[in-house]
Amino acid sequence: MIPKGSVAVISHDAGGAEILSSWLKYNKVPYSLSLAGPAKTIFKKKLGKINNKSLKKAIDTSEWVLTGTSWASDLEYRAIGMANHDGKFVASFLDHWVHYRERFLWHGSEVLPDEIWVGDKDAKILAEKTFSNAKIRLVDNPHWIDFKVEYQSKFDDKKYKNGIRLLYLSSNIDDIRKKRKTVNYTDNDIWEIFSNNLFKVIDKNNLKQISIRQHPSEQKSKYGKFVMENIPIVIDRNSDLIDSLKNHTHVIGHNSMALVLSQLCGLETINIWKSLTNNSLIPRKYIDYYL
Repeated sequence: MIPKGSVAVISHDAGGAEILSSWLKYNKVPYSLSLAGPAKTIFKKKLGKINNKSLKKAIDTSEWVLTGTSWASDLEYRAIGMANHDGKFVASFLDHWVHYRERFLWHGSEVLPDEIWVGDKDAKILAEKTFSNAKIRLVDNPHWIDFKVEYQSKFDDKKYKNGIRLLYLSSNIDDIRKKRKTVNYTDNDIWEIFSNNLFKVIDKNNLKQISIRQHPSEQKSKYGKFVMENIPIVIDRNSDLIDSLKNHTHVIGHNSMALVLSQLCGLETINIWKSLTNNSLIPRKYIDYYL
């Protein structure tokens, strides 16, 4: 059951922002927003004009709090702490299957909400194992519904007649390393695994092009030096992920939620994972191949 009254929605990272903005579309409740980073663009796209408030004002003027669970920002962590201090109910939506504990652990201490919301059964099982004393609630992922409907409206099956077109997803791990000392690998390490192992899972003779979809926070020139012999590499300039996916047949990345969305839309997915991290993975049912 949705708590009564107006809600303060707090979000930074793209994954949580996609879910929370879709959640507001389907749940007509009064709300205040405190957004930062990629979340501002995502909420504007889905909800139109927004009134972005300071963290304190959004919480002070609402009866309960709903947050994302960013890995690259402590915005939601601070919101949970403020809500707990004010005695307001707070729920946090986990948008992934990795780094669960770290999302609530910043500055040396763990801060947990009253409830942790998850969007699928695999996440619920993992969250219950990770947070044995927390209340975990399964909530249908509204972003997945939105995404599949929009993709189907733009889908063109003619692309499958022209060989493999591969979309490479960057996660900007280099930036996350600056904030998370436990991350000991780089975007260059990810690319090296990709370039050295790709043709173990796809036919090189059928690969027509590689497109790189850069993380919004990356410099445009970052991947200019990356090459692969005899394979054209271009930078994908689409701002909307769906516009990128509809031009490709395969998608590859490192533990990216976009891989799940790609698989839900019928594209083949490849997760670059081996030797990088011991953290839990995206559920196997969403991944066709591993590197």
